[in-house]
Amino acid sequence: MRQVVVAATVGVFTAVLAVTGAVSLGQAARGSLLAFESNRDGNAEVYLMDAARGMTWNASRDRAFDYAPAWSPDGRLTFASNRSSNYDLYALDLASGALTNLTRSPDNEYLPAWSPDGRLAFVSSRDGDPEIYVMEPSGKLTNVSRHFTGDSYPAWLGDGRLTFLSNRDASLDIYRLETNGALSAVDENPAADFAPAWSSDDRLAFVSDREGNYDVYVMDAAGVATNVTQDPARDDTPAWLPDGRLAFVSDRDGDPDIYVLNLNTGDLTQLTHNTCDDLRPVWKW
Repeated sequence: MRQVVVAATVGVFTAVLAVTGAVSLGQAARGSLLAFESNRDGNAEVYLMDAARGMTWNASRDRAFDYAPAWSPDGRLTFASNRSSNYDLYALDLASGALTNLTRSPDNEYLPAWSPDGRLAFVSSRDGDPEIYVMEPSGKLTNVSRHFTGDSYPAWLGDGRLTFLSNRDASLDIYRLETNGALSAVDENPAADFAPAWSSDDRLAFVSDREGNYDVYVMDAAGVATNVTQDPARDDTPAWLPDGRLAFVSDRDGDPDIYVLNLNTGDLTQLTHNTCDDLRPVWKW
């Protein structure tokens, strides 16, 4: 039987960024720092949770819509924001508080994803429809999906290959872009598959409605996909922890909250507890 553990809330408080001295991020244990999106302060913001020490704080702190966090290899917190009227991608240095606009485009950019070697993939409509772009550390920008249908949800494998979501074959599927430019479907299924996330050992977590409900699946190296959440609620946007556990969003308690699943034992821990929407978890490795 799956055990559900409610994470302790004693000592949880809202703090400001590390520049105030209230939080020493250098003390956060590896894999304990979680970024996520929430509207608990009235608009979409990016929050940080130090799960090991029971602390949560608003990291983006702006009246604009801030969402879709991602961690860069050098530890900066990246997210999409419309604080400059359109959606650009910003990188926040948590130690200094310095905020950098990475894209500076009149079009909308969102859903950032960093490769281990510092390339930034994201979605942009600058060519007229949503495409996947990759920005090199030099600033060179390339449209890598190049298709008139909508492409979204970029996610990197550890070896530098890129996957993304596309409906170019009439159904929502996850595609893998090889380093030589070849493109192939990871798993051809007539159901909608989306929100890919790769573990350090190349297991693929994703969301699918192939059994009639949105659940989180994990595909092993042999291509076998297993429903790991199996709940009548909607389970969404998986994210791996460094130790192999899997975080995801679920509305099983009435609103979207973040849960962590131990795939070996089946134990389930609820990390966030409120009546607002807590979305898009991503762990700092």
